[in-house]
Amino acid sequence: MQRLIDEDPEIPPPLEPLVPALAETVLYWSAGHRSVAVVHDEQSALTPGRVARLGAFLAEQAEPPPLHSFTQVDSKHDPRVQVADFLAGIARRRTPDLEELLEPYTCAATKSSQV
Repeated sequence: MQRLIDEDPEIPPPLEPLVPALAETVLYWSAGHRSVAVVHDEQSALTPGRVARLGAFLAEQAEPPPLHSFTQVDSKHDPRVQVADFLAGIARRRTPDLEELLEPYTCAATKSSQV
């Protein structure tokens, strides 16, 4: 609590959703049996220290370590992030044809963990 009061830069603000969202994403895609590399647009909440602490915590929970690497990029210049943003925006519309098209990619971790 004192570290929050002192505004320790390694501790995210209590209502910051990016760190827990990153953890859930890494756990989902690693599916308990692989490490994943994350490429994310630049976010001030995802400091190198916070990501390192998250990676170390997740590594203690599973083998192999779920987070292999984390790279921040400028979304204006990285087509991977642009495509991901585009698909996320469209997927929010819950279009049946789009859901069917994306299902092999969005359900891949779930299917492989059930095998």
